[in-house]
Amino acid sequence: MTEERFQRKLFHILFEVRDLMKSSLCSKTASLNCEFETAESLEELEAIESALENIAKQNNLREYLRRIGGVDFKDLLKKAMTRMMSNSVMSKMNMKGKKNKVGFVKTKLYRVISGCVMNAYPEITETQLKEELSKFLKYAPERAGGGGRERPQ
Repeated sequence: MTEERFQRKLFHILFEVRDLMKSSLCSKTASLNCEFETAESLEELEAIESALENIAKQNNLREYLRRIGGVDFKDLLKKAMTRMMSNSVMSKMNMKGKKNKVGFVKTKLYRVISGCVMNAYPEITETQLKEELSKFLKYAPERAGGGGRERPQ
């Protein structure tokens, strides 16, 4: 076999390998599409909560959220929260559930998101995560779609 023919054969095989790797990579990322929609109401959030009783769905959602990525843990946390809930839902929540709001710490979604962020950034503590999350929930009413703050009368 001549050198030129050998090189052509080698390139042909390498291109086949590349195409196979691309197709397998696409099939893996396609299988990690999020099966959950952004919760626009508390009822939709409850539907997500009931679906997250399945451990496999929790793991799939955790992996999906981890793949969103971010510059730091704060960025990943904010992206994961906005991917899962609208500002109107977040404005009805706080960390502990005081003042007629829903407690986010008690939800399965909190465990999934916090697990995702802490696995992606192992150097952060749970306290740092809770502080940043409480700030994010605190200012949800002021963001677009948050509905604004209720004024006492």
